[in-house]
Amino acid sequence: MAARRARAKSLPARPANDTLKRVGIARRALPALIVVACGNTPIVSDSGTDALVPPPQDASKPDVVDASEACTPGQTRCSDSNLGVETCSDAGTWGAAIGCGAQTCLEGQCAPCTEGQSQCNGDDVQVCSEGMWVTSTTCSSTGQTCAIEYDAFDGSQPQDWTMNGSATYDANDSAAQLTDTNEGEAGSWVFNRPITVDDVTFQFDFYSGGGTGADGIAFMLQSDGATALGAYGGGLGVAGLDGFGVEMDEYDNDECLDASNDHIAIDSLATCGDGVPTSLVENDSPGITIADGNWHTVVVQVTNESFSVSADGTDQFGSYAVTGWSNGPWYFGFGGGTGGLANVHLVRNVKVTFTAPRCL
Repeated sequence: MAARRARAKSLPARPANDTLKRVGIARRALPALIVVACGNTPIVSDSGTDALVPPPQDASKPDVVDASEACTPGQTRCSDSNLGVETCSDAGTWGAAIGCGAQTCLEGQCAPCTEGQSQCNGDDVQVCSEGMWVTSTTCSSTGQTCAIEYDAFDGSQPQDWTMNGSATYDANDSAAQLTDTNEGEAGSWVFNRPITVDDVTFQFDFYSGGGTGADGIAFMLQSDGATALGAYGGGLGVAGLDGFGVEMDEYDNDECLDASNDHIAIDSLATCGDGVPTSLVENDSPGITIADGNWHTVVVQVTNESFSVSADGTDQFGSYAVTGWSNGPWYFGFGGGTGGLANVHLVRNVKVTFTAPRCL
């Protein structure tokens, strides 16, 4: 926990909103679910790979089908959805698509899909079995939809999150505020339903500054639920929870690997020492200044039960195997804390990307 000091008579002014805008991080108007194949355009993924693999299609096919477009009679092409074949009529115009059933379209012909692929088809998650698309999950039955990317927090106040402790919504910066410049605070923002974490990438922007200098922010994956809130101060709003995380810490608590005023670490959220997370590995030279009053972008990738972390494009940890981790359902979110010193801690532009479609 951060050592207490007398509160300054006047705190440094928090950067004005127009200053935050100058860092070059785009804001969008509203949070958006990037839905794969919502009705028409499935995106296919090969399981076990990191790349998203679209279903094969005719490279000569335009992005938008125009029935009046001239063509050669008898010529065929795949429809925009790749679920059907269009044939050019004797009049030289494209006819209506004839569906491929449980197959897919390849170079203007219906063909079997490739074993191991998966796709979204509307609200259904489909997998390829013996050359045919088979629905494995119907997301609409749980009130969800099939997706491969999710802009979880982007713009106006989102509806899918729970605020805990000192957390609030900062309308000026379109951001989740975890703490302000008051001392002794703990706040968390938690996505209000668990997601299956296996091969997943989380990207977010964070800001720390405008105060007297403590304590920091943490990204968390935990099993305590949407109302989870950990310890204040050096606990960063996450210490004491059941799970793991990545901390962006601006204060040296001088315990449990916490050994500098500016570090990034992969943590177990179990309490260590006087109430800080249990750091498993720490980088005391992260290449960025955590509490410099600027926005920074962090990417956390969970692959093959290992964590990789970068900050502003600088690698912090690559494929670090986390002891005790297991793939499965986890609640993701953010925590922040202040102790005897304090800073404003904000998060925004949260994006989740999967390597295979799933219900969200």
